Amino acid sequence: MDPLQPGDPRRIGPYRLEGRLGAGGMGQVFLGLTPGGGRKVAVKLIRPDYAMNPRFRERFALEVQAARRVGGFHTAQVIDADPAAEAPWMVTAFISGPSLQDVVLGGDPLDPDAVRELGAGLAEGLGAIHACGLVHRDLKPGNVIMADDGPRIIDFGIAQVGNASALTTTGAPVGTYAFMSPEQVRGEEVGPADDVFSLGCVLAFAASGQGPFDAPNIPAIVRRILDEPPRLDGLPDGFPRELRELITDCLTKDRAQRPELAEILRRTAPSSSSSGTGTRVEAQPPTRTRMPTSTEPGTGPDPAPEPDSGERRRPTRRTVLLGGAAAAAVAAVPAVVFWPEGEKENPGGEKEKPGRPRPKGPAPRLLKGKVPVASAVFSPDGRTLVAPSYRPDMEDEPDDEGDSGCIQLWDVATRRLSTLTHGAADFLPCVAVFSPDGKTLAVGSAGSDSVTLWNMATGRVTATLNHKADIGDDVWSWTNSLAYSPDGRTLAVAGSTWNTAGQGQLRLWDLSRSRPVATILEGDHEGSFYTVAFSPDGRSIAAAGESGVRLWDRRRRHVTAARQSTAAASVAFSPDGRTLASCDSAYGENSGGIWLRDAANGRATTLTDKGVNTVRFSPDGKSLASTGEDGLKVWDVAAGRATELADGTRYWLALSPDGRTLATSEARAPKSKRNSTDVQLWKVPQ
Repeated sequence: MDPLQPGDPRRIGPYRLEGRLGAGGMGQVFLGLTPGGGRKVAVKLIRPDYAMNPRFRERFALEVQAARRVGGFHTAQVIDADPAAEAPWMVTAFISGPSLQDVVLGGDPLDPDAVRELGAGLAEGLGAIHACGLVHRDLKPGNVIMADDGPRIIDFGIAQVGNASALTTTGAPVGTYAFMSPEQVRGEEVGPADDVFSLGCVLAFAASGQGPFDAPNIPAIVRRILDEPPRLDGLPDGFPRELRELITDCLTKDRAQRPELAEILRRTAPSSSSSGTGTRVEAQPPTRTRMPTSTEPGTGPDPAPEPDSGERRRPTRRTVLLGGAAAAAVAAVPAVVFWPEGEKENPGGEKEKPGRPRPKGPAPRLLKGKVPVASAVFSPDGRTLVAPSYRPDMEDEPDDEGDSGCIQLWDVATRRLSTLTHGAADFLPCVAVFSPDGKTLAVGSAGSDSVTLWNMATGRVTATLNHKADIGDDVWSWTNSLAYSPDGRTLAVAGSTWNTAGQGQLRLWDLSRSRPVATILEGDHEGSFYTVAFSPDGRSIAAAGESGVRLWDRRRRHVTAARQSTAAASVAFSPDGRTLASCDSAYGENSGGIWLRDAANGRATTLTDKGVNTVRFSPDGKSLASTGEDGLKVWDVAAGRATELADGTRYWLALSPDGRTLATSEARAPKSKRNSTDVQLWKVPQ
């Protein structure tokens, strides 16, 4: 459980909130206490964009009414809700225990007997859900809690009344892509057979540690689900044929050919029994092992050491739970695999080379790339890291004829690498940003004023934003930074234009119409805007560059203040919008310094006077990450103290949405003039 953040409510209905449990398909989930006896419950608060939709409220009320009837051993019961509240909410029973995802990723896959029992329990739970006229729509390992009395299916937040229209925009699938049925991916009407398909995916994951349609990115996952057979090669040798056939049948593309739940119960019954009805599941969490130390994409965990007796033993469920397995609850957050606490060796198995910056603490995990990395950004769910790379040698001037580039994407948990390419010879990606909902990736190009919008579900370009008509073909431009407004409707593009004199440039795009709505050209100086950021309320924009830090009021459409007069390399708003962090340009004789300014009146304090070129606030605003000539550091904002993770220069920095992981790379690859092709993932000190 994570602590409540500054903007989180402290009470929902009669329930007092104690912390954050995770995020579900349509909202945030909190740990709450009942007003009388103080019993723990899971409280789900619906996202504002759904709450504003009257049709959603009507459908949500019907689904809550139906979900309250769901019972049985293998579900988490809905006990309270208020669909008419300003922010609709729902309360379910709190289920203590690790999720199936945590169990499998934290150790070995389940053995065949445990998979058989898991399948019976989940089939029974789905039967209870379907009997009430509901379809779950998001059955996945993170929504299966391995409780003491058997597995529990959780998160009814995106369940759908049978034969009802979808809650969301027409054609928009709801759920988790890697565990969706083909019909669900296509945005078609869902039914019980779609949950059966997801059940097959879950059982394959439980048995092998990987999903049958896993791929490095969403477009590849969608392609496999729609057009390719399931990949079950990860099932262990000797895995029972009847279980393999059951999983395969559940994953049939034609929903009419998938088995009914009653048949699944029969086929998961123990071989000594003639009926599986009413089977009570006692799946045992397996032995936990070390995390992988290889940097090869897709490398799995090291095998657990064999006991001296030669017989491999598993601890009991009670041993694992009492040994520190975190309690999970409704809509648990999908896990990101981290390295062990205190592990000192280089995860890549590579010996330290003379002259390379040395980590100050545990060595980072490495994401191995194919081309040099100039910047990177995490997806909103933290699962994917995206790095645009426009040149093999990262020269300053992209003038060579035929230069092109690609977008590298890593699955953070598995470290698998994939790429997106545009096809155009002059595609020179240098900076990228995700839309708030994670569905769109905006990519800025070097040596061009164009910005390309990619649909992350299909891997296709949906639009290209280009200002050449405004600034003329004789003007050369460069995109340095991109930022989405909090509502996702506006894109800010910061950079430079050159003809006879250099100018910093900031443009705002209305994405609903693919046209610019405002333009700022700072013509009284030479130079660039390096970074742009929206305030959390979306009313202000801060831009950092060679002229300093400027604040732009979106309503009045003019620069309201100069918050810094010296050249600035980076700027960031605190989560509450009250503080503006910036750093002096980290190059030249007067380089260095981190400034914290009151966003309203400009009063400033300093954290350091050393060379810094990037700053990022943590989600709670209590810490600030920085990188540059002063090394990679995490600052306690209140105390003004820093923890140094590594020394040496790094030119970019990305922070995961949960604030637990930093991504960066060395300024130059060892024994090379090129930027490093590797991304380093650092665990943020807590």
